[in-house]
Amino acid sequence: MGGYVTYLANRYARRARLLPAALRRMALAALRYWPASDEKISFEYKLKRFLRGSLLPPDESHIFWNGTFSEEEKAEIFQGADAAPMRGILAHMPPVTGVNRYLLFDQQYYLPDDILYKSDRMGMAHSLEVRPPFLDHRLVEFADSLPANYKVRGSQLKFLLKELMKDKLPRPVLRRRRKGSIFPYTTGSAAC
Repeated sequence: MGGYVTYLANRYARRARLLPAALRRMALAALRYWPASDEKISFEYKLKRFLRGSLLPPDESHIFWNGTFSEEEKAEIFQGADAAPMRGILAHMPPVTGVNRYLLFDQQYYLPDDILYKSDRMGMAHSLEVRPPFLDHRLVEFADSLPANYKVRGSQLKFLLKELMKDKLPRPVLRRRRKGSIFPYTTGSAAC
């Protein structure tokens, strides 16, 4: 339904890329002097990530905003191994444009390989069977068929969902900022 801030970052980056890359690099360098915040995901952190991502090609910036490392950093860490498989996946996706391109990519890769993986691990750690209701195949297929502006309109994420719920949920719930979860999990034999 278009709920991640990365979809807005993709849109804003198109505008930011109209500025010379040198100017964006200078702004990023100047942010080193901005005091670090101890908020979970601070404005200062988001601004630095946004500027770094705006210096990358659009597909790579989307992957960067969802992850931790840039493709160059991954190549350095993996030392020659295919450190950028997502770049190839995006290159071979169906010809979908705009926000729907990244919604499809996230639905096929980011959701199952990251979000649902973490959700499943935490559910198992607490003997719970997690069932995300918005992933019912009928709802997913319906959402996929909608035009992009029903999902992200202007700077509003989840546009249609919020419109449908405006008479059913209290206004503070609809206007509340998204708060991502940080899952304290481990892998391997030391799993929870």
